[in-house]
Amino acid sequence: MSYQLRILSLGAGVQSTAIFLMACKGVLPKPHLAIFADTGWETLATYQHLEWLEKIGKEEGIPIIRVSGGSIRDGLMDCENARQCFAPYFIKTPDAVAVGKRQCTYNLKIKPIHKKTRELLGLKPRQRAPQGAVEMWIGISLDELRRTRGYRPDRMTQVRFPLIEWVQMDRQQCIQWIAENFPGHVPPKSSCIGCPYHSNNEWRALTEAEFTDACLVDEALRNTGD
Repeated sequence: MSYQLRILSLGAGVQSTAIFLMACKGVLPKPHLAIFADTGWETLATYQHLEWLEKIGKEEGIPIIRVSGGSIRDGLMDCENARQCFAPYFIKTPDAVAVGKRQCTYNLKIKPIHKKTRELLGLKPRQRAPQGAVEMWIGISLDELRRTRGYRPDRMTQVRFPLIEWVQMDRQQCIQWIAENFPGHVPPKSSCIGCPYHSNNEWRALTEAEFTDACLVDEALRNTGD
């Protein structure tokens, strides 16, 4: 193998869960490890599912490392200027309704994983990374091809999409595969509790405490500065 590290970026949703479990079952080669970037505001269902994956990973020799770039909830609650917050939010003007700039994926997912990857390679701050030292797996399926355009390799990393390149599966096929091989385990939708992109069903899936907390943060954001 030409890579020092083969890493799965684990969001703990359907697609990345399918990749992780396929590697455990030998359908895909085993990555050296998986990294979960914790936004600090994931649902209880996601954290419970992650603990189940960690147990399987320990048994199968694929450790899961948790990293964090901070709490998105704290960022929203403490932000003096809403425009500087990590998360997107809806803005109503006299003429239209818009959504604020989405920075959460980069700040709380991509950056912490990149930082941890450099640490695992033993690189010092500002040290030049070896070319192609990492093969990073991303959980994007056939029905999400457009999302692959948002991932550009850098000197250190070659980005791969196992569900597209090797097993050619869409999201529904991933759900079916997990159901057949791990009966009773349905990965929850991986997203923050107060994500403005929730569907109605995703809002309904929150616990009462989670929904109440989302409303609390929403109210605080509405009353923030400008």
